[in-house]
Amino acid sequence: MSSYYMANEIRETMPEMMIALPPEKWNDYRDLKPDNLVEVLRFIAKHIKVEKYKKAVRGPKKPPVLKGEYKKGEHVSTYKLIKNRRP
Repeated sequence: MSSYYMANEIRETMPEMMIALPPEKWNDYRDLKPDNLVEVLRFIAKHIKVEKYKKAVRGPKKPPVLKGEYKKGEHVSTYKLIKNRRP
């Protein structure tokens, strides 16, 4: 699942949920014991349409572009030039 799309959905839906349900209803969830809260969250999760939150699949990698030859001949490293110069 894409955590970005899930977080975005929660961010957009939360204000409407606060309007739709009075504060007393949220207190019921706050007072739940951890085991009971897990049951409620699993029940809710069973009704989620996972396809809506799928991650994007990366396409195949492109092969690397082969570099052409140097215009003025072969490249010679600066190290080799310094090493072979005459004193």
